[in-house]
Amino acid sequence: MTLAPAADSRDDPPSAIAELVTAARAAQGLVAHWPQDRIDVAVAAVGWRLSEPETARRLTEQACAETGFGAAEDSRAQLLRRVHGVLNDLHGVTTLGLFDADPARGLRRYAKPIGVIGVVTPATAPISAIAVNALNAVKTRNAAIFCPNPGVRAAARAAVEVVRAALTEAGAPADLVQIVAEPDRFQVRELAEAVDLVIATGGVDTVRRAASAGRPAYAAGPGNAVIVIDETADLDRAADAIMAGKTFDNGTSCSAESCLVVEASVEPAFRAAMEARGAHVCDAAEGLRLRRAVWPDGRLARAAVGRPAARIAALARIRAPKTTRALAAALAEPLENDPLCGEKLSPVLGLIAYSGFDQAVALTRRLTAISGPGHSCGVHTARPERAEQLAEAVEVSRVMVNQSTGFGNSGDAGNGMPFTTTIACGSWGRGATNENVHWRHFLNYTWVSEPVARPWLSMDDLTAPYRTAHPAPDA
Repeated sequence: MTLAPAADSRDDPPSAIAELVTAARAAQGLVAHWPQDRIDVAVAAVGWRLSEPETARRLTEQACAETGFGAAEDSRAQLLRRVHGVLNDLHGVTTLGLFDADPARGLRRYAKPIGVIGVVTPATAPISAIAVNALNAVKTRNAAIFCPNPGVRAAARAAVEVVRAALTEAGAPADLVQIVAEPDRFQVRELAEAVDLVIATGGVDTVRRAASAGRPAYAAGPGNAVIVIDETADLDRAADAIMAGKTFDNGTSCSAESCLVVEASVEPAFRAAMEARGAHVCDAAEGLRLRRAVWPDGRLARAAVGRPAARIAALARIRAPKTTRALAAALAEPLENDPLCGEKLSPVLGLIAYSGFDQAVALTRRLTAISGPGHSCGVHTARPERAEQLAEAVEVSRVMVNQSTGFGNSGDAGNGMPFTTTIACGSWGRGATNENVHWRHFLNYTWVSEPVARPWLSMDDLTAPYRTAHPAPDA
């Protein structure tokens, strides 16, 4: 006997994520064929509103209060710098129609939007992450749905509301940019499975969860910037750059300097330069207490993340001056067992001396393999070939030369790196790219190929190197 369905039987209602995606697809469809000038007005509106001084102050102060991470004034400066930098990167850029052409090969490339992009953002620098990705998404005529770290959901929601209001002012649909109201690991997974592209920055588990959902994904890997200071370095300039990058926003950036590899002959002078700028170099006993305080169970303690150096010193019972801006301690062998050799997300540094640049390269390889594979390293030197040696030997995606990794990796007015908040690490860091994820990664491309005559070498010419090296035996 067949039973009639119960009176209240019906399909499950759509989830909150499904409703967001439906609204995003509708909004994206409205702008999918907008001309470049109309899109650029919307981009300018978002950038203008996010960079209003009072708005930037309010959003970053709210984020720092909500998470306890970083320094509000630094977070505000970072937001303003990144909005300015991304707008500069986007200025005059064409993101639709004919993108580029190679007449000699008969090829033309046309840019098209991807659709709906899911963006998983971290608890550190959360407002900057929303700003950068929203600007890139709007410029490329995509919709973006943000899934913030649960610990900063209120500030993230406030930032998205600023973006939505700016879109409305510019005559664009507000639903181009939306946010998951109650983010958790289940929502991350559902969002990642429903969108067309995932961009993920955050903790290792969050990034892996987003990147394993079966959708194309760009993800940022953990950092552990190893900085080499050789015997030719300008020690004062090196110390200035390192302290600026390490202390900014209390060291919360994954790009902040982490482990310092210093040529033994200049190590005392370099240490003095660092101390003159507010670094406290721990003795052996203090170094042990620092490790126990920052990594009490072998994992980085939340109580240390993004906290001022003076507070970490008190936590570790280190009698450092109140003016201390960073703490440094000597790395211990075996390095693989020393937690100080990994990512720190705080104004804490590891320090080790080397003799001979080959050893510096070997230490850099070893330290980046422990933590931050594929991410970055830096070198302070007067010898350009030293940077080349590191670039050829170390499995990182970026080598910063005579500048701060904390500022330079993610784009800076003083270098040519694209502005980003997603520092991808290539296959070394289990990622799909090792570029700074920026507007070009928000596009699909259609290739048009016309018939052309192309150079076509014979098989004899193409295989000549092998046949010359391995001549056939005489018959």
